[in-house]
Amino acid sequence: MPEHPPSTGVLEHLLTSGAPHCVREVSFAGAVGVEFHGGVKSGLCPAGYVVDGDTEEQVAATMETVAAWFDEQAVCRPIETQERTL
Repeated sequence: MPEHPPSTGVLEHLLTSGAPHCVREVSFAGAVGVEFHGGVKSGLCPAGYVVDGDTEEQVAATMETVAAWFDEQAVCRPIETQERTL
């Protein structure tokens, strides 16, 4: 499984629309230019997604789908300069 942002780096891109159909709620805490140091707490992530499904297995699979979509959309670059930190 890939490492999902926030990886250590500066958030350069976060898609705020077009999430998979299984997403029921979205919360954005990240902003372009904010520095992340890994997901220490759930509140320190660039985005949070609430997904649905009919069974526990379906929800788990749905979470993997959303995580893969997020990996394709979010862009973090390595930390090079002092910037805002979240």
